[in-house]
Amino acid sequence: MPRPPVRPEDRKRSTRACTACRATKKRCDAAQPCRPCVKRGVGSSCTYPQHVRARRAPPNQSSAASGTRQRDQVSPLLYQHQESSLQDEDETAASSTSGKTVTPPGPRPVMMYTCSGEK
Repeated sequence: MPRPPVRPEDRKRSTRACTACRATKKRCDAAQPCRPCVKRGVGSSCTYPQHVRARRAPPNQSSAASGTRQRDQVSPLLYQHQESSLQDEDETAASSTSGKTVTPPGPRPVMMYTCSGEK
């Protein structure tokens, strides 16, 4: 049976955790020293990081437009790179005087059957 919903103000969750609780993924009570560090016998080394992580803002229209702008700037560069690499491959294949065939780089074939012939 699912748990009943808990109101945010009733949650017993600290807004910060000491470095030891963070590293061991334990629930920290944000006391100085915290209860988990005291239980482990490392209460004297219970320290809290100076910086507080800022939460990411939800994406809005301006960030979506920024992503579109970046994609539009990168697409021509990617196309130019693909064109130049294809030209380089053509030149390499044409300048090759040996009778060997040049295999273009790409995905390697995947074996579809096992050794006994089963799929």
